[in-house]
Amino acid sequence: MANKIKRLNILQERLWQLEIDAAVLVLSRDIYYYTGTAQPCILVVTPKEYFLIVRRALDFVLEETWLDSSKILDNGSFKEVLLKLKEFGINSGKLGLETDVIPANLFLKIVSIFADFKPVNISEEIIMQRMKKDQEEIDSIRTACHIMNAGHQRVLEVLSAGMTELELAAEVEYPTEKPGTREYYPCGILISILVAVPFPPEKTCLK
Repeated sequence: MANKIKRLNILQERLWQLEIDAAVLVLSRDIYYYTGTAQPCILVVTPKEYFLIVRRALDFVLEETWLDSSKILDNGSFKEVLLKLKEFGINSGKLGLETDVIPANLFLKIVSIFADFKPVNISEEIIMQRMKKDQEEIDSIRTACHIMNAGHQRVLEVLSAGMTELELAAEVEYPTEKPGTREYYPCGILISILVAVPFPPEKTCLK
């Protein structure tokens, strides 16, 4: 858990270096990276504090996140974010947003609520941080590669002329099952790629 919280600490340090008073994150993949949950939430980070406002599915959030419960607020909104920032003595300044991905109407809504703040794009900082993988992420990538490789090998073994995508999916599911569990990984992407991109003649698996 301490290693995961370090992700937030790194972002806090960058905010301090860039003189950004607060960052408000809404993109699910960014929230997942910093908190462990992709439920509908608003993650607020300042150089000294952070908290997660849950919009829906609090029970799921509490099960998934590695954040301490004292950092989690239920049934909040952007107005609640503003009030919370004021509690921390942050009444104006630079507001970091994922301006390259959030919808325009949401951006306008945030700007109207945080009228005393200047919006700045924080996405590049998040992307640069996420490019540096920790050991757990590297292990997960390796596991995913092994799973995909097993799926590809099974395709090479069973694919034949006249086979439907459904039949192929049934064959591929077994080797892509997570070892030791009954948890399956989706094969649709793999099969779609194989259907859309033919094998080179010298490497065809059609017999």
